[in-house]
Amino acid sequence: MMSRNTASLSEDQLQDDHCREAISLMMYTTDQQVVLLKMRDTFEYRQKLVHDQQNSDTILKVFPRFLDVKGLSCSSLENHLMEMQNNHQPYLLVSGMTKADIHSFFIAMDKTLIPCQATPTLAAFDKLFKSHFVFSVKYDESLCSMFTFVQTTVYNIDMGKTRESPKIRELRAKVLNKC
Repeated sequence: MMSRNTASLSEDQLQDDHCREAISLMMYTTDQQVVLLKMRDTFEYRQKLVHDQQNSDTILKVFPRFLDVKGLSCSSLENHLMEMQNNHQPYLLVSGMTKADIHSFFIAMDKTLIPCQATPTLAAFDKLFKSHFVFSVKYDESLCSMFTFVQTTVYNIDMGKTRESPKIRELRAKVLNKC
C-alpha cells in the first residue's frame, strides 16, 4: 500500500516531454526556487536514473544543478563523511562528475570538509600535506613512507631528524642525484 506522501508525489511527477522540458529549464535558469521545484517534479525520473546501473553515472550530466544549488551539491559529500568508520585523516576528497572532470577538492578532517581553493591535483595535495603540520596530526600509517619521502625530499623538512626507512633514503638519494 502506498503512503499518502508517495501517492501525492506520484501524481505531481512530470512525464515524457514535460520532464525533458523541466530538465532543460533547470539547466539554464538562475532561479533556485524554480530549480528546487523542478527537482521535486522530476524526483521519480531521477530515482529511476540512479537505480539504472548502466546510466547511473550520468545523473550529474543530466542534472548538473546538483553541483551549484546550495544544499544539494554537498549532500553526498556529507553522507560520505558521516559514513566513515575508520577516520584516516586528514585526507583529500574530490568532487566531480567523472574522474576526468574533477571540479573541487576538500580536505576531510574530523568529519568536516575544508574547501581547498587549489584546483590542480598537485596543488590540492600540497594543501593536504601542509594540513598535517597545521593541525599537528600524524601521517596515516599506510601512507607514512610516502609522506615522509615528500616531507624530507620535496619540502626538505627535518631531513636527518625524521626517522626514515632505508628504502626512503635510497629513493631520495636516487631522485636527488638525477637532478
